[in-house]
Amino acid sequence: GHESTKRKCARGVKTSLKHLEEQLSGKYEWAEIFRADPDALLGSPKTFVHLPLTAYSEPVTAVMGRFGRGLAVRRDVAIGDLLFVDKAWVVGNYEDLLDAAMKSLEDCSDLQLHRLMELYDGTNGANPLVEKLLPGRVARNVPLDHAELDEERLQRILRFNAITRWSLLDGELSSTVKGDDGDGNTPGTTGTGYAAGLWCLASFVNHSCRPNVNFTFLGDVLTCRATRNLKAGDELLVGYVRLDRPLLFRRKELSATFDFHCTCHRCILEEALVPDGSKYLQQIERLTQVPSKDKSFPWIEAWSSLYRQMEYEISLSIKQRGKELDQDLSLANSLDALFEKSWTPEHDQQREERLKHQEELRNNIARLQGQAKPVGFEHPGREDVYSLQLQRLLCGSYSSVAMESARLWREVASHANSARDCFWVCQQLEEICPASSLHAHWAGAWATRSWKHFMREERVNITKKLPPSPMPSELLRAASYARRSYSQCFGPRLWLPQAQQLGWPIQLVAASLREEVVVKLPPRKPKQTAPRRRMKCYKAASVCWNDARHMQVEMEEVHRPTLPETEAMSEFSAALQSLFQVM
Repeated sequence: GHESTKRKCARGVKTSLKHLEEQLSGKYEWAEIFRADPDALLGSPKTFVHLPLTAYSEPVTAVMGRFGRGLAVRRDVAIGDLLFVDKAWVVGNYEDLLDAAMKSLEDCSDLQLHRLMELYDGTNGANPLVEKLLPGRVARNVPLDHAELDEERLQRILRFNAITRWSLLDGELSSTVKGDDGDGNTPGTTGTGYAAGLWCLASFVNHSCRPNVNFTFLGDVLTCRATRNLKAGDELLVGYVRLDRPLLFRRKELSATFDFHCTCHRCILEEALVPDGSKYLQQIERLTQVPSKDKSFPWIEAWSSLYRQMEYEISLSIKQRGKELDQDLSLANSLDALFEKSWTPEHDQQREERLKHQEELRNNIARLQGQAKPVGFEHPGREDVYSLQLQRLLCGSYSSVAMESARLWREVASHANSARDCFWVCQQLEEICPASSLHAHWAGAWATRSWKHFMREERVNITKKLPPSPMPSELLRAASYARRSYSQCFGPRLWLPQAQQLGWPIQLVAASLREEVVVKLPPRKPKQTAPRRRMKCYKAASVCWNDARHMQVEMEEVHRPTLPETEAMSEFSAALQSLFQVM
């Protein structure tokens, strides 16, 4: 008995030290943790598994932000960095969440009760947050007076703070082109029939229609990661509603559920530049009401054509109202707030190229007009610099059209068209909610459809007895893009089990872990010139010399190494296969 007690004490001390390390450093064994619910690897958790984890919140601090009290980062963080881990106070079905919360309240400690009292209930928005009461903090020297929480206030707290989990696979494209699910509720936010919970720390994050953080779920644990590069003091913002929908639906749901009218920078720009969104909604409604007998290839192509039409008209609206982006103070501030901080060195290079091109056009027009300086043109404005990012941001409100088109092309096994539409979706989600579960899902879909299209062409080559083709650069790009998206959303150490969960073949997994492979042919000899005194002899032999050169080129093409056949790739594939067998 004495030895068993010692072993139990040793395990208890080891567990306590592990939890303390998690709370202080945020180091978790994610590969082991996700074994409890493998479906959560793809952003579609199935069950509420209780996980023995400790909350972590060291990188964040309480602030009074633009929309009231919230959370901000203490230091500079990069995209994909872990910001906090939060344990749920109560979980369950959304419609039964109040009953479960009342039962949990009976055994609630004083510290947890005071944390619940800090949550927004519709009346205490102006009260500053107590830093030491945040989950993941060591609550020392905090006066915990006796407090009581009645059912009415608890109900208001659950209304404003409960978070509903939305399964990407079960509802991959459900209600993407409709306004609601029939009950006025959007899948993934509120409504009956959805798994929900109350996470105290996550409840302090304010809303934005262009967020900079993303929530992922595993059992009763919520993790928050940065979806953009943030500087110290930047406020954390997350989307309370589905962000791939038009302004009308977003504002309607936010007003009905959370009692506020959203005036974030994205909403200001969309309201000014896309005022006639109802026209697009009517066209979507007509396509959804087509009888089943008329749903053929032209009908599917109509979805893709509709999205291209929206993209063109939004781009035209930006060009026509380009001066307003500089003259209207609210539009100028919104553009600078959204895009100025998100620039990378690649954006700087693109901006310089665009401005140089614009300057050349203006100088050409001035020369044709016979003027020393351009007439009718001002200095390069925001429309010249932000047009591409702004177009993708505004088109993202209607990305559900491209999602529906991709799904329909997939059903008829048109993988090339489906991959094209998935690529469109990824472009829009990069501006709306990058490194999110939705973005990672569509990045994986783009790579999967591209692989299926490539394999279909390879089967045709086999029937024609043609040599195998190397992986195209577009497929390598899609695979690498999917790996980066999943790594930024869930963490870099989970990609191999995620690829296994996606059902990817070993060749595609290997391609995702490598950069674009360029197969270099051996250098060819320079063209020989014939000496003058041997011109006749050289001309006579030129035909044979050219034939031999063409044969050499053909042999180089036949023996060109393909990506799956190279020796390094075979060793790499074998190593990956052994990793999968271990998992």
